[in-house]
Amino acid sequence: MIANEGYGRDPLSFFQREDQLENEVYSKLKEVLEAEADPGQIEMLPKMSFAMIKPDAYLRGLAPI
Repeated sequence: MIANEGYGRDPLSFFQREDQLENEVYSKLKEVLEAEADPGQIEMLPKMSFAMIKPDAYLRGLAPI
């Protein structure tokens, strides 16, 4: 399996979204990662799994406490 499969060569390309609202949120997250993470950590991103919970999911009881 190719580590960057589905995300292109840039490990941060995952944060480029077509939806305008999603793109705004993901762009801010990308800026934080670029400022706070070292290059080695950024290179590992395609090998990690994580979830972003939409704000109303907690209010509707769909997100874990």
